[in-house]
Amino acid sequence: MRKGGKILFLHRQKYNQEYFILLGSGVESEETVKQAVIREAKEELGANVRIIKEFACFKNRGRVEHYFEVETGDKLNVAGDQNLYDFVKDSPLWIPMCQVMNYKILPVKLKLVLEKYLSGGKM
Repeated sequence: MRKGGKILFLHRQKYNQEYFILLGSGVESEETVKQAVIREAKEELGANVRIIKEFACFKNRGRVEHYFEVETGDKLNVAGDQNLYDFVKDSPLWIPMCQVMNYKILPVKLKLVLEKYLSGGKM
């Protein structure tokens, strides 16, 4: 999710680690990956989004992960911690695109892809 030169990340605190991830979730049965992106944005952010493009797709921990650049004109309802596990705390953070590489982003492969993608000025 991008807006005004910033990207929305979740600042995750899990056990004794802190890192940043992009929002996401699983694909429900009879749903395409793009439909899942649109549904999750509506459920988690209260926003209707427009998919610009898929900028990454790779295997991580035995499953295929898809990453999309999306945008919205809607006001976001970015709630605090919505994680189901007590040992995980998530909080949303808008990070300026020019500062993204200064953060610990996981998975590591995503950070490498983002670096390349952002240097091309696409996101």
